Amino acid sequence: RQGGVCGRQLHLQLKDDGWVAQVGKTDLDNFIQSQQYFALAVVPSSEGLNAASQAKDIDRAADSMTGSTGIPVVGTDGMLNSQYTDPWIWPVAASTATSMRIMAHHAIAAGAHDLAIVYDQNYRFGPEGAGAFVKQAQREGHNVPTACRIALTAGQQGYGTQAKSFNDNCKSTDFVALLLEPQTAQTWLRESPYLGTRADGTGKGFGGPQPLFDKQFGDNCGDTCKNMEIWTSMYPPIYPYDQQAAVRTFKQDLCAVDNDCNVHSLSAFTEGGYAGMELLVTALQKTSPYLTRERLKATLDSLILDDGINGVLTFKPGVHYANLTMVAFKDTYSGGSASFQYEDGSQQTDPCPSCQDPALNQ
Repeated sequence: RQGGVCGRQLHLQLKDDGWVAQVGKTDLDNFIQSQQYFALAVVPSSEGLNAASQAKDIDRAADSMTGSTGIPVVGTDGMLNSQYTDPWIWPVAASTATSMRIMAHHAIAAGAHDLAIVYDQNYRFGPEGAGAFVKQAQREGHNVPTACRIALTAGQQGYGTQAKSFNDNCKSTDFVALLLEPQTAQTWLRESPYLGTRADGTGKGFGGPQPLFDKQFGDNCGDTCKNMEIWTSMYPPIYPYDQQAAVRTFKQDLCAVDNDCNVHSLSAFTEGGYAGMELLVTALQKTSPYLTRERLKATLDSLILDDGINGVLTFKPGVHYANLTMVAFKDTYSGGSASFQYEDGSQQTDPCPSCQDPALNQ
């Protein structure tokens, strides 16, 4: 909108891989091999990006203009650890491991002793986040019993047998983490599983990370998700963050192109995509006018981004864990609609930012 770089402007080519790793990898490889694209923006499909990163397709991408290799992947969702260690990927969101360490630490600080977790074993964010959750509890001298580490297979019609086992074994735990994508979470919750609050009212309840910070999920979940603690690394347009100019601008920009913006603005992934594009545009502006992939990489590896819709992001070469902060909201479902209320004092930093916790069951 400001004239581009020497007259060149951004043009986006979009692909939907259905969160299937091989499809996503193929889409990314096709972009790379065509040598028609300067960078990969946002890339919210963590499975395909992880496959391309692990195969070194990102690092080896040929640059026909300079003869060098590597293609910038800018502003990703941060769900998997591989996004933070690949020298050509710059996430804007906190990692799933960070969110789960914070969730365990917060529950323990609130008085939880024994914790439980239900996680999605199909997508890599599940085992990675579950491993971080269990290790953080152990570091703080607490326990996640083996019987209360439930791995679900996504896409099932029901989880009755696992829910019964969970209820039989885990009603003595004080907090339950649900590390699930929305559809699997809804199916699991229909089985009436224990949710961290005992019959006598004691317990610290249940919580979920960024994939569940989504008003559409909250509306669909209904009264079952009332009082669920949901974490995000973005500042959503909810009090007190809706008073910040950058958050208001995000909502206004979204509403200019989306008639359902009041729903979609309350999604960590929507806001993360917006923040990711801000990172890319800022880096392009700072690198201009002599714009190459290598120069863009150098800019990003020394960039401090204070965009007002998440904590200050500081990138360094080889250290792309720029977002280490999360904040919690409570689902206050009422009258057929989910809404979210800021949990006072919940905003905090990863209690073990240098930890490289192994994925569960590794």
